[in-house]
Amino acid sequence: MYQNEVRQLSREAAPDVDGWIAQARKLQDDIKRSKETAKEIVKQAEAGKENTARVQDAASKVSLLHTEIAYNESLAQAVEQLRDISTLLDSAQNAAVHGHVMHAIQTLEDADDAFQRLGPFTTTRVVGVLKNKEEQLKKAIVETVTESWNGLISVDNTNYKIALHQSIEREDKVDINTTVEALTKLGLLDSFVTRLSHDLDRIIISPRLAMGIDRVVSAFNIQEDVIQRAGPVNDDKVKATLEDIHSIAEYLSTRLPPSIAV
Repeated sequence: MYQNEVRQLSREAAPDVDGWIAQARKLQDDIKRSKETAKEIVKQAEAGKENTARVQDAASKVSLLHTEIAYNESLAQAVEQLRDISTLLDSAQNAAVHGHVMHAIQTLEDADDAFQRLGPFTTTRVVGVLKNKEEQLKKAIVETVTESWNGLISVDNTNYKIALHQSIEREDKVDINTTVEALTKLGLLDSFVTRLSHDLDRIIISPRLAMGIDRVVSAFNIQEDVIQRAGPVNDDKVKATLEDIHSIAEYLSTRLPPSIAV
């Protein structure tokens, strides 16, 4: 689904970007023509220096032409930057479609930097089109990374269990380290870790440390990637409780990157 969305975005943006690139070529011709006109005016003025009014008129025309040239050169530079941004977004789209999430995120960061350098041209329509494409790409990447996290960190509320996988197979292999790195880049990791912490406390830790409404302290089992609430504890001594907490900490540290496990 996400692949189709980002491909559609590219098709929508292309006509606007192509139009601006064509305009850039026209601007280069205009700049060249204006410079030639300015030179001719100066030449004519110098040939008739005795006529003060003619010289003043020529100077005014040259000043106006230089202002126009400066603006056109600035506009041409902005169009070149827009072309570069369009290329970056296409690259990010291609990376996202092929599952290279980190490359897609880094390329979008480069596009963000390029947008900041556009100056007064940031309010133009074509910039709006490109920014919309960028936002939709970010949204698709966030959804993809979220889906990866939910596959790697699987919470089963019905059966009171949590599975922490090192990697899973989708269209491409997805691993926990890359997913955590992507969430960090997107500024989302803290909220995901907080949710995991709450789920772990609610499903496993609190039931082990305190009686529930059924006045039972629940044990748990750990089997490979899965930790699951079990029946009541057989040993209610402090030593047994501390050993169980140690088991939970060890389980987390062997299946999660240190930045999360801590």
